[in-house]
Amino acid sequence: MKNSLQSLVGVSALAFLFVAMPVMAAVDTTGENVDTGPNSENENEFEISNTPDTNVTNQGHINEQANVDADTGFNDQNGNTSAGDQESGGVDASTEWDNVLNSGMALVAGDGEFDISSDFTNDTTGPNSENENELEVRNDIDTTLRNLARVLNSLRLDADTGFNDQNGNTNAGSQTTGGVEGMFGISNMANNDSGLIGYSGLVISADAINDTTGPFSENENETEVRNDVTTNVTNRANLRTRVRVDADTGHNDQNGNTNAGSQSTGDVAVTTDIVNSANNGSGLADAGSGLEVTSDFTNDTTGPNSDNENELEVRNDVDTTVRNNADVNNNVNVDADTGFNDQNGNTNAGSQSTGAVSVNLNSTTEVNNSN
Repeated sequence: MKNSLQSLVGVSALAFLFVAMPVMAAVDTTGENVDTGPNSENENEFEISNTPDTNVTNQGHINEQANVDADTGFNDQNGNTSAGDQESGGVDASTEWDNVLNSGMALVAGDGEFDISSDFTNDTTGPNSENENELEVRNDIDTTLRNLARVLNSLRLDADTGFNDQNGNTNAGSQTTGGVEGMFGISNMANNDSGLIGYSGLVISADAINDTTGPFSENENETEVRNDVTTNVTNRANLRTRVRVDADTGHNDQNGNTNAGSQSTGDVAVTTDIVNSANNGSGLADAGSGLEVTSDFTNDTTGPNSDNENELEVRNDVDTTVRNNADVNNNVNVDADTGFNDQNGNTNAGSQSTGAVSVNLNSTTEVNNSN
């Protein structure tokens, strides 16, 4: 007789791909002041602000628990004139748990560009004029990605096929206890291939001209660019695996029989295969922010006593932080007994053999690997 426990099978999956499509933006500006005459004030000014703020948090929490108490033993065969064989059934337990959390949870920025083109002109404005062309661009990108995974696997198997009595019989048959076999496979995958891929680039082209403005004019062309990119990627995985097996095929009695058969206890075989993988391939790809600025300034035929200025100011500030934190704890406890058997006070006693114990524990852990 064999007791098969196949109910310890579970598959859990939390796997998605978050894709933030790039914002394709193009700004084309044209400003002209033409034939405005002397003593005029001419200004072309454009101020552009781009401030996308992206905050993504993925949380996965799995709590698995399996408790199995299987008994085929605790059998009595006592006080018989002629007793047959006594055999207790075996226990066969298997698990296959696969957990995938936040896999491929990447924020994909792509290759989208924020393209700004400006063409400014102050032309034939005359003497004593004030002419200004100004472009101000502020590009502020804040991106936060958090992948938080917590997994707890808790498995307990208590299997007894022993504790059998075959005592005080005239003719007793053989006594055999079943074996216990446990095969446990647990796989936890968290926050793999999760990070930030790509940045949107900033391309600026500015042409500004002060032409034929006359004497005593004040002419200025100014371009100011401020590019701030802040990126925070956090992958945090907390994995716990517990396997406890208490298997007993022994503690059998075959005492006080006239003719006793053989007494044999079952084997105990336990195999665990634990695989933990967290925060692998998680980080940044194309970590630089593309910034391209082209400016062409001209002050032409401005005349005597004119004040001419061309100014370009560029500030590029890129702040990138990647945090991968993984905490893994595997705890496997196996308590196996095939002994503690008694074969005493029999007139004719058969052979007595105890089962073997085989334990095979496999564990593979890979965390915070960028490859």
